[in-house]
Amino acid sequence: MRQMKNFVEELHSEITSDIIKCIPKYAGIRQFFECWCFNSTEITQRTPLMELLEDSIVPFDFDGCGRTPLLDAIGTAISKLESRIKHNPVLANIHVDVCIVTDGYENHSKEYTYDGIKQMITHKEKQGWKFSYYGANHDVKHVGNRLSIIDINTFEPTKGGMKGVSKNFRSKLIQSKEDYFRYKKGGRK
Repeated sequence: MRQMKNFVEELHSEITSDIIKCIPKYAGIRQFFECWCFNSTEITQRTPLMELLEDSIVPFDFDGCGRTPLLDAIGTAISKLESRIKHNPVLANIHVDVCIVTDGYENHSKEYTYDGIKQMITHKEKQGWKFSYYGANHDVKHVGNRLSIIDINTFEPTKGGMKGVSKNFRSKLIQSKEDYFRYKKGGRK
């Protein structure tokens, strides 16, 4: 569990650092970040939705333990972000990349079902949201397919496996930003 905690904290730091480094390159396109975490006792927004600037310091604290309310975490995060986007004109036409990382099977959700989350994801993808699923210690492909996620990735819960996840996701995130930047500037995707 300590290894997963360290990994999540490092991933958070690396992703926000990568985004901040790209801010000058994407002049005129505002960059926002938010992070949700879950464990058997809570689903919490660990980093509130915030605009990243070149001098941003991004708060984060992770305490993973116990069971995996995966569906409730996904549903809560999507619903809350969707509501904030809807009620804040600054966030209109925002490009959203969602990265789901888990080291176990869904086994503790009370509010959301696979079918409900699949519908949410499908609906958001039609609006341009992108989803990726990274998992360990379970049938990752099966779960990703049940959620209707195309970008499915398995990792070993080792330091090396987790470093691979970080590198893979960060690379995809930067490519997604490049594609969006070209699109906003009138180029082809």
